[in-house]
Amino acid sequence: MVPFTTSAEDEYIAGTISTNNLIRMTQSYSPAPETSAHYIYQKPDTNFLISKEQNTNYLDMISPRISLPPVVSNTMQIGSALVASFAIHELGHKVLGDYVGASGTDYNLFSKKDGKFFLGVSSIENIDDESMVAYSLAGEVAADLTFEQSLRDYRKSPSAYNTSMMILSGTDFVRYCIYAFYLSEGHYHYDPVSLSNESGISRDTIFAVALTKTLINAYRVYSGNDFVIPYFAVNKNTAMINFRFSF
Repeated sequence: MVPFTTSAEDEYIAGTISTNNLIRMTQSYSPAPETSAHYIYQKPDTNFLISKEQNTNYLDMISPRISLPPVVSNTMQIGSALVASFAIHELGHKVLGDYVGASGTDYNLFSKKDGKFFLGVSSIENIDDESMVAYSLAGEVAADLTFEQSLRDYRKSPSAYNTSMMILSGTDFVRYCIYAFYLSEGHYHYDPVSLSNESGISRDTIFAVALTKTLINAYRVYSGNDFVIPYFAVNKNTAMINFRFSF
């Protein structure tokens, strides 16, 4: 804290402080000279705390303020949301695998498996056949939880990060279905393909469910109305889509 002298009358503090750089400032105060007072002096890149104790004035730099250009800040937040959304999705598979007692559960981001590139991939060495449907849908359960939290954050205080998380998690399943069913060769490691193979439900039916769920959530974002909330749920041997209604 650097002391500086006043050259003002009772209503003003005016000082010149010499540290590494010369800083000139003028601040007003109302307490009597013998009392203590604190003031904040702000510049675009720096905050200072001005303290008056008895007849001595002090200047203390609180912390530097680093501002990134909006395009840089938003890009970083969107990139962070993208990585986080994949990590949470794959973590959902691992948690379910551990829960049902599967052996050799693991997950990785941006990796190759069987010569194919995956943005996120989870793996197991052995799991009961009865748990495969639940395991295939576990990533979407995690995405649903992420969407609900991101939607609450978005409604409270929108940001590039929570907006991106909301969009990515809210469209997770429908995007995955489109890619796995219609834009790729349908690799068996893709969750929608595995879900269809293990459950016997047709690909078009699974896609229709994913699209309906996404449209309902899109309406919730647009309208702010949570009259109906769709969500996936799993346990050890089953997977289901549920709808919660508010009256």
